[in-house]
Amino acid sequence: MFKIFQICFLVCCFSSTAFAQWQLVHDDSSIHFVSVKNSIFAETHYFKNINGVINEEGHMSVNIDLFSVETNVDIRNDRMNSVFFETTFYPKAFIKSELNTLQINEMINKMKVGETGSHRFDLTLSLHGVLQQLSANVQVTRLSKQRIMATTKSPIMLNANDFQLSAGLEALQKLAKLHNISPIVPVTFNLVFQQMK
Repeated sequence: MFKIFQICFLVCCFSSTAFAQWQLVHDDSSIHFVSVKNSIFAETHYFKNINGVINEEGHMSVNIDLFSVETNVDIRNDRMNSVFFETTFYPKAFIKSELNTLQINEMINKMKVGETGSHRFDLTLSLHGVLQQLSANVQVTRLSKQRIMATTKSPIMLNANDFQLSAGLEALQKLAKLHNISPIVPVTFNLVFQQMK
């Protein structure tokens, strides 16, 4: 009877921490990418609207509103939407990852406030109707008892051709009268999650 009580107690304690839901804090989170044109000009862009969650089962999902892309040039924003991302048909991109209980325990429960740890995560990216398996080296920091931050330690290198975006890239190149736009795009993220009560 005592052992049963112990097991129930541990399950309740573990569930209330490791399997609590964590919500993405939009204002403190960001996803950036770099475009290189004519082989020498690099510019950084980002998405204004992203949201996400780590649910009770350890499933992480981040949704990116592609229409919210910000390149700091209005006409380029419009072209990225209509020509490159084709947001009429593919309005969002999705990042997903399955975190096992060990990862959650190390990443959240065992970390003290201010402590940082490095982890490698397998990710699935859905973009332009194409699914790709990726991996990322991520630095996880516990900001407070209720907040964690996940930051890429190095850029994730994406190839536009892998997501059937080569035609859109060529169209952008012609519209902007450029010699070339690199299909290789470095992507970084800084994601802050708040524990939900």
